Amino acid sequence: MWSGGAVYLLLSFFLRLALWQSLHAGLLSLLADICLLASIGCVFLDRMPGSSFSCSVLALSAVYLCTGIAQWASFWLLADRLPRLPLPLVYLSDTLRELLALLLFFLLAWIILRFFQKSIASASQSVLFLLAVPVFFITLVEQLVLHQIYGDTIVLDGQGIVSPVIDHPEMLLLQLFACACLLLSLAAFQKLSTAILARQRICLLEQQAREQEIYIHEAMLRDQKTRAFRHDIKNHLLVLAQLLKNGQADQACTYLQNLQEGLAPLSTSIHTGNAAADALLGSKAAVAQQKGIDLSCRLSLPKASPVPDTDWCIVLANAVDNGIHACNALLSSGQSSGQAKNPYIRIQGRQKGDLFLLIVENSCDPQLTAPPADGIGLSNIRAVAEKHRGAFQNQVSGGVYRLDLLFPLSPTEPCDRTTSPPSTRQTV
Repeated sequence: MWSGGAVYLLLSFFLRLALWQSLHAGLLSLLADICLLASIGCVFLDRMPGSSFSCSVLALSAVYLCTGIAQWASFWLLADRLPRLPLPLVYLSDTLRELLALLLFFLLAWIILRFFQKSIASASQSVLFLLAVPVFFITLVEQLVLHQIYGDTIVLDGQGIVSPVIDHPEMLLLQLFACACLLLSLAAFQKLSTAILARQRICLLEQQAREQEIYIHEAMLRDQKTRAFRHDIKNHLLVLAQLLKNGQADQACTYLQNLQEGLAPLSTSIHTGNAAADALLGSKAAVAQQKGIDLSCRLSLPKASPVPDTDWCIVLANAVDNGIHACNALLSSGQSSGQAKNPYIRIQGRQKGDLFLLIVENSCDPQLTAPPADGIGLSNIRAVAEKHRGAFQNQVSGGVYRLDLLFPLSPTEPCDRTTSPPSTRQTV
């Protein structure tokens, strides 16, 4: 962290030298400052580019606000006294002005962290950009005030400051209004983040409810078939006993084989060690089979995991649904063009130490070179990953879409955040 600060100060010094002659103050200078601070955040603090950029805008806005208030206080106090002050006191006044700006910055930073840190930290990059736009405008106005109104040169006569001429009440009102705009923008952003979070939670609850309905429906069908089999088991045993009694061993073996095939619907063909996931993937596998899609699963979910069954089902349901849609679209296009297609979905997972890696691959359009536009399906997967402080990655290569999810299995407090912008693979 300290090394990042040192690098920022050094690069900021060279940036000032580079822009001094051409454009000392203006939009280009402000953008350069923001990009430099955002780059430091990405490199040294491992932040995402979007969130680092937005937080850099917010930080520089606080700096310019506090500097502007300190500048106003300096001109207000010393406007008539500056010509009579000895040079050491002038330097001392400059030092006190910078210390006042630093003190105000710490106060404003404490207010922001105290009341708005949670909403800023939990917001996605796209939502943070909604905050960056008004804050950037406030920062630009403050920069123009500092350099165009106060300027870098003071003209004195025997009675006081000749230039710049400052209307102190008006400038104080402007500074206070800018500070209020910044805090109100943060408050509005906090309300917006809460509303987005609530909407995403509703989407997750609806997703969980749909998956629970599927699970209950599958369980009811399996229970009906199990009761029917139990009702007929005595008759089956009597038939087997009679065949064996008559020495018809081959017929008995054939009857047992047919009986075993009849037992298949009573149990799922997928075994992950998690009953809810088994029922869910079993129903998805039946849908995929009807559409001519090969679905294979080599997945063993950890028994001791901070990820609840509902979240596993959300991840698997959305991933497989998106895969089925992509494979179905590929199969339809292949049939229409007369090309043979063999779409597939592969689900696998492995645990290494306190980490669990879930991989879902499926066939997709060979012409795709990057993951398509985001939608609700993938946003639900991202939400679960971020909720449990996991890692998310998706990519497309050679007609194969791959989704990688990494979950920590050690007990950690889940994030309050439930999503990033809505997204899915091929569609929702």
